[in-house]
Amino acid sequence: MVNADARQEGYQAEIEHYFRATLVDGAQELSEQLWHRDYSSTDAYLASVKSRRDDWRRLLAPPSLQAQGEPEIGTCVVPGSRWITVSLDHHLTAQGMLVAPPGATKLVVFQHGLGSTPERVMGIGDSAEGYDAVGARLVEAGYAVLAPMNLIGLAPRDRAQCLARLAGMTVEGLEFARLQHLLAAVEQLEPGLGNGPYALAGMSWGGMAAQFWSPLDERIAAVASLGFFNDRATKMVVQDARYVTFYDQKVSHAFLHGHLLGFGDADLA
Repeated sequence: MVNADARQEGYQAEIEHYFRATLVDGAQELSEQLWHRDYSSTDAYLASVKSRRDDWRRLLAPPSLQAQGEPEIGTCVVPGSRWITVSLDHHLTAQGMLVAPPGATKLVVFQHGLGSTPERVMGIGDSAEGYDAVGARLVEAGYAVLAPMNLIGLAPRDRAQCLARLAGMTVEGLEFARLQHLLAAVEQLEPGLGNGPYALAGMSWGGMAAQFWSPLDERIAAVASLGFFNDRATKMVVQDARYVTFYDQKVSHAFLHGHLLGFGDADLA
């Protein structure tokens, strides 16, 4: 008599083994096949990684968004801040908080993580201590700080990612496209800050944004990924009692089509 359950369990184990061998055990070999970095000069390096940066852009698939009218400028609880709202296609908006001290000539974009807010970047709000008021410290040091607002709930991001996949894009790509309009608004408010080189940093899921977005914009001069950088293949695939994959945490939006085909965290860095 055929034991259907045992047969299915065996097949499931085969699938697990296949993808672990492909994505984890074969990660280094695949990376060596796909990346051919030339460290002989800065120009040579940029040329040697261009095709892979293009591949990454296609993976994230940021859409082309058009601004509808001028940015709206409001206020929020952070002293000296301006809340920027840019209307985009189909009632979408790009929103974020800008704090620019007098005489600031350099901009830092700091992306909050899941369950957080732009205000926490500046040290205001519940559990704000986790951010160590990093935005306020940067402002005190003379930097302008832009803190974009992005989707912070697990279930909403899962739903948004499902919709994005149907449209051939990613939420991360969409949020990068929104950032570009925030930077354009910053340039209108503070000429010279929004179009030039800027630093990009983020905490937790914001650290993911820093890793994911930086290959897409050559204006980014420095990057800090806080609380996200990892052995991506192991983190995503291997179920282990010492840590959990995003699958174990029911975080489906973390799984991007083709992500582990040569795009580990170190590769993106």
